[in-house]
Amino acid sequence: MLRGSAAVAVLLGLAVVLNRWIKLSNHVAFAMFTGILLSRLALGWGLGVLVLVPFVAWSRLALSRHTSHEVLGGMVLGALVGAVAAWA
Repeated sequence: MLRGSAAVAVLLGLAVVLNRWIKLSNHVAFAMFTGILLSRLALGWGLGVLVLVPFVAWSRLALSRHTSHEVLGGMVLGALVGAVAAWA
């Protein structure tokens, strides 16, 4: 629980710092983060969430809330922080 909370704090902190240059999609970042962490704990649930990530990304683009670079950046940030939290 503590490691997950710290990982979320790092995820939000990095998003805030990077917001100076690029407005990353936090929706996509948290979806990736959650999917990767759940894959480590319960593979079926994790894969279920990861299947939904492209739909979350599409919704951010369709609603014109983010550009493709911002969505991709959020995806990468969520994946990196999730992987470090899951396997550290």
